[in-house]
Amino acid sequence: MGIDISGWVEVFDPYTGEWDGVIRINYLVGRTPKMFALLFGVGNQWNYAAVVANRGFPMDSSSEVVLERRAIKDKRTGEISPSWIAWSEIEQLPFEGVAKEALVPSWEALFDLMRPLANRYTSRGVRLVVWFRDDGSPS
Repeated sequence: MGIDISGWVEVFDPYTGEWDGVIRINYLVGRTPKMFALLFGVGNQWNYAAVVANRGFPMDSSSEVVLERRAIKDKRTGEISPSWIAWSEIEQLPFEGVAKEALVPSWEALFDLMRPLANRYTSRGVRLVVWFRDDGSPS
């Protein structure tokens, strides 16, 4: 099955008290099954202990996340396994051994973009909100 990821990197704006979507990840990370499995438990044929499986969508998601989800629902495609992970959790991950296999250059690039945001908005003020779709094709 071909599983696609959608999502946003969000930052918390302390002045407005809201989350803002700042990086749309869809075209950056692409289909990376091992990272999907390791972080979110999606398509987990490797039996990884997923870090943040099935957390659902944050109640205070950014307007970017809300609008994109609405567009997907209008197309009647099924979203699966919505979840999120804070930068404070990502920076604690030991990317060694099995996890090192999952850390492909596209995810390294995403994390490299998130790091300076965390320096500005704090590690708890940056998060990655994701959801997946199975298009039924081979991965």
